[in-house]
Order: sequence, then structure tokens, then C-alpha cells
Amino acid sequence: MAAENNQIQPRTVLVACPNWVGDVVMATPTFGCLRESFPQSRVIGLIRRYARGVVEDGPWFDDIIEQNDKTARGFFDLIYQLRRLKPDLAVVLPNSFRSAIIARLGGARRIYGYRRNGRSILMSGGPRPRRENNHITPRPMAEYYMEICRWLNLDVPPQNKPRLYISDAMLTKGRRLIERYGIAPDEMVIGLNPGAKFGGSKCWPPEYFARLAELLSQRWNCKIMLFIGPGEADIGRQTEQ
Repeated sequence: MAAENNQIQPRTVLVACPNWVGDVVMATPTFGCLRESFPQSRVIGLIRRYARGVVEDGPWFDDIIEQNDKTARGFFDLIYQLRRLKPDLAVVLPNSFRSAIIARLGGARRIYGYRRNGRSILMSGGPRPRRENNHITPRPMAEYYMEICRWLNLDVPPQNKPRLYISDAMLTKGRRLIERYGIAPDEMVIGLNPGAKFGGSKCWPPEYFARLAELLSQRWNCKIMLFIGPGEADIGRQTEQ
């Protein structure tokens, strides 16, 4: 097991964030652990543009880099940008081979993350996923990411509770939006998101969401706010009916 917290503090720590918004939220306890473990370091978050809003108002990162590597030009521009930062340490939360090679080509001296998907050769170390009968055992994502900090022998908090932060400007904007929908400040609001980026295979049926909304309203006398994304108007209408 590594002992990064007993060594000299790295000057620059690169944190490759998960690719999906929900996973980024589940990784916030790990972000906090890394921030507290390296208080004198410059901690940089590498994240997809669509997920940036989850972390930009939080206390975890000194700088944020948007990961735009889907084209050859974007990939090499990102590598050049990372090399200029000269990261001493990279913590790679995604499981992909690509995320590890970006950290390696980006000049990170030490790279830690899960040793899986054929990328162990690129890593300086890290845990292996738990397995049972030769299959990876599913775990809550907050615990899954925190296992990297445990492997590094960092001081892990007793509870891995995700946290989100918003700026005063965003809070004001949110309050105005709530008022526009006729919701009073003291009313309970529960948000439902019936859609998913990859379509129906990732979704609960709309009638299930509709029934859930009814049950929540009856139990807590709350108001329901339905969140839909681009191309999800039909799902929204079916849920409302």
C-alpha cells in the first residue's frame, strides 16, 4: 500500500473526474479527501464540460480543465495543456484505458486509480476492484472511489456523504426560478428526472415516475418539479399525464 500522505506534498495534483454527472456527485467525498490530504498542493480537476457545474462552486479544486478529447486535435491540445501544468500526482477516477493514458501522456509522474481494463502498466499503483466468482462485485460509487484514497493511505472521513455547493449568484437564480413556478420558499420540492442520455434502456417507464410523483405528493404534500433534457419532451409529457 502506498503512503502518499507521509511523503512531501506534491506541488500539483491532477484529478481526472468521472464522466457522468451522477458519478461526479458520488465522487465528491473523494474530492474532499484529496483536498484535505494535500492542502498545500495545487489541485486541478479534469472534467467534461457538461459536468463542470457540479464542481465549479465547490472547495475542492484550485483550477478546472474541461476535458475535450473527442477529436484528435482536442486530444493533443489537452495533452499539451496538461504537460504545461507538470502534475506530480494524478488520481484517475474513470476506469477507462483512455483516462490513464491521458494522465501518462500529460506528464504525470505518479498515476493512481483502479488497476483494471488492461491499464495497470500505465499506473504507479492503485487498488484492484473486488471480485466474486471472477466477476467484479458492484459497490456504491462513493465507496468505490474512496477506495483509491484508502489505498493511498490517506485520512478517509468516517462517512462518505456526497456534498454539493452553489454560489450566491446561482442561489439567487434558483430562487427566482422557483418563484416563477409559483413555489413558496417554505414549500418542499422534489425533483424527478425521467430521462437518460442513452435512452429507454437506462430509464424507468414514465408511468412509474408518474405514480411515484403521486405517492410523494400524497405523503409529504410536496410539489414535484420535472427535469427533462433535449429530446425528452415526450417522456416529460407521458410522465405528466
